[in-house]
Amino acid sequence: MVEPSFKGLILVRARDLQTNQVVVFAHNPLNYDEYFGAIPAGAVAGKDYVLEHDVLTYTELVLQTETMHTDAASVWPVTAPLQGFPNGSSGCIGFQVDGAGFTEHFVVGY
Repeated sequence: MVEPSFKGLILVRARDLQTNQVVVFAHNPLNYDEYFGAIPAGAVAGKDYVLEHDVLTYTELVLQTETMHTDAASVWPVTAPLQGFPNGSSGCIGFQVDGAGFTEHFVVGY
């Protein structure tokens, strides 16, 4: 979450903290026109087959704050965009989130 007054882009990167494998991001092949301000970006990490569609995977995710929800009760759909964890992932994922004037780190497990 960022303050509604925040303007600019936010860059998200993630990796498995035990295997050092990169987490990848991809467009949802069923909602390709509805990004909700989230755009997979960075280096192309590969290609995957998701929901009967070929999708390119990317190493970064860019968030455009102009199109983000500002209502605290609103959330982004989980499937826009998709995020992928590599085979053999430990489930201990570290995220780095960068924007103008801030960097945040957090860890999630699944």
